[in-house]
Amino acid sequence: MPTTLSDFGRESEKHGNIPFYYAFPVKFYFGNSQLEPDDVLTWCRENCSGYYKVVCYTHKSSKRNKNNPRKFDKKVLYVDKIYLSEMKDATYIKLAYSVTSTVIRRNNKIKRLPSE
Repeated sequence: MPTTLSDFGRESEKHGNIPFYYAFPVKFYFGNSQLEPDDVLTWCRENCSGYYKVVCYTHKSSKRNKNNPRKFDKKVLYVDKIYLSEMKDATYIKLAYSVTSTVIRRNNKIKRLPSE
């Protein structure tokens, strides 16, 4: 999976020292819009100020190898969803691409009392 860590390495000029575990509060689903992963990944590399993670899926039009069904003769990948760490990046990507659904998860600051 293409992520900020796999693109820039552990220490990058753009992001500094990237931690191994980082939070993604914004998740975008692209559904059946059939976006090429290279297009979205280059957009993220150039425009995202925070961390990102691009998740792809194998389209049903891909052709499997007859001798080895685990391998593909022709593999077609499309973007399934994108995880972002910054709300500013989320606004820009919504302007650039059509997004089918959005999930924004914020930290819950309310402390719950234990049940009696």
